[in-house]
Amino acid sequence: PDELTGSIFAFLRERLGVYPHRANAEIHAVTSEHIGWGPVAAQNTLYVLLDQLHFDAADRLLAYSRTYFIEGRYAFTIARSS
Repeated sequence: PDELTGSIFAFLRERLGVYPHRANAEIHAVTSEHIGWGPVAAQNTLYVLLDQLHFDAADRLLAYSRTYFIEGRYAFTIARSS
């Protein structure tokens, strides 16, 4: 929508009263010459893909996101529990 100009999570909270509670994420290494853009796109072909499902406190699905990060520019910490 036209009102969405920044964070989608801020929009969910402020405009819809919906609060993300948790997310399930898969992390994948991806190599591609078609993901990047801009003048330095050809310099980066290795990416980390964060593939996520976001849920509210009632376990309703709020959002699905696929975010690519240039490998080596970001660090991720994974907390695992059973």
